[in-house]
Amino acid sequence: GQGASQFAIQLQQLCLNAQSSVPALPKSKYAEKYHPGTSGACGIQLFVFKLDESLQEHRSKFQPSEFQAVQNLKKAHAAGKLPTFNAVLTWSKKTEDNGDLRPSPN
Repeated sequence: GQGASQFAIQLQQLCLNAQSSVPALPKSKYAEKYHPGTSGACGIQLFVFKLDESLQEHRSKFQPSEFQAVQNLKKAHAAGKLPTFNAVLTWSKKTEDNGDLRPSPN
């Protein structure tokens, strides 16, 4: 498949596309501009979930360093260290560059 960086970029674009096409919640007491399901925070949570799900469903296709990288990703997310897609992309590129995840194809 694709690398983590490419996947992060695709999810970010998906969130941005959804923001322009999914209406905000009606009568929201917070007067949200976008539906909360299209937020970057939801996209980042989905990124973490999908990487972990892929690892669990296709264990034989992953190297030990990739298992550790996904565990580190989950810990960083839980600790609030990935608040934006830029932070996720930085983590992805750094992890790929270190050889702990296969890089995104060019």
